[in-house]
Amino acid sequence: MNALAHANDARCVITGTGLQLGGIASPLEWLAASPAAPAEPFDPRAVLGRKGLFGKDTATLLALCAAKHALAQAAWPESGGTDPARIGVVVASNFGNLDTVERVLKAVAAGGAKAASMMDAPNASSNVIASTLAIRFGFKGPNYTVCSGGTASIDALRIARLTLAAGRADAVLVVGVEPRNPVVSALVEPWLGDAGARLAEGAAALVIERASAAAERGAAGLFRIGGTHRLRAVPAVPRRALGEPPHPVSRWLTFGDAGVAAAQTVGLLPTASASAQPHVVDLEARLGACHGLQAIAQAVLACALPGVREPGSEVRALLHAGAPYEAESALAVLEPLGEAG
Repeated sequence: MNALAHANDARCVITGTGLQLGGIASPLEWLAASPAAPAEPFDPRAVLGRKGLFGKDTATLLALCAAKHALAQAAWPESGGTDPARIGVVVASNFGNLDTVERVLKAVAAGGAKAASMMDAPNASSNVIASTLAIRFGFKGPNYTVCSGGTASIDALRIARLTLAAGRADAVLVVGVEPRNPVVSALVEPWLGDAGARLAEGAAALVIERASAAAERGAAGLFRIGGTHRLRAVPAVPRRALGEPPHPVSRWLTFGDAGVAAAQTVGLLPTASASAQPHVVDLEARLGACHGLQAIAQAVLACALPGVREPGSEVRALLHAGAPYEAESALAVLEPLGEAG
């Protein structure tokens, strides 16, 4: 396919998803777990093997695990069959390696540059997670890290979509990841107050491909990535308890009442008919403040619903991202594969 044809093929689909929340890697297992159940620690060696993990920070290890799950579900070829220069990586993370950066800065302030650990110093780069993913999986296409606050996860989806639509890649690995540690908690608590103690830790990943590229390699799509919307944050609304996954005929799946209010503000969701009201799964009520993980994890959960893969599925998912202390929020829509757009 030539460059002009690439640019004209703007449709992109999700072909693989991955999740790593503590010891849980299955989205439906996480939905079924008790909200009060403590997260089990994860063992990256069980997913990635032992090679190449030494010196990696928690956020990078979480991202690697989620990415491997997503690539496996997408049936991604481990060698051959794809041009590595046509595969990109986008990571959304606001606090990814903040603990490493602080550790390096304290060491340098106390003893000069020579005092910095040889293991820590390379990991202090702001792009360390995205570059590590690219190196580990051999992807040589566009490589981005998004650290734009509460909307980072939606911004990452938009960048991935634009990269594919511009013909710069045939597939993009999108990962949202956030760690939870004392350094992050100390930074966030002044804005979140008591909620600062409830920070999410985990990673979620999506393999997003140009529709034609996915078809060429026989990969089945799950959702089509629709448009993104950025808006002034709507007032906070009371959260609902987590509900059961909806029946596959449900028209809309949404994540959090704040997202519903924002979508109704811009006309994405109906407000009149009770039968058209969306099913709400409040992700942050279970995980805590998600930041860069937010919309990517929502998309992974949406893709795990029974019936999404069935022909004629009408499930749509509204993704929402934003932080209560910021002036903007963002929305994205996952649409059924058969819809034009």
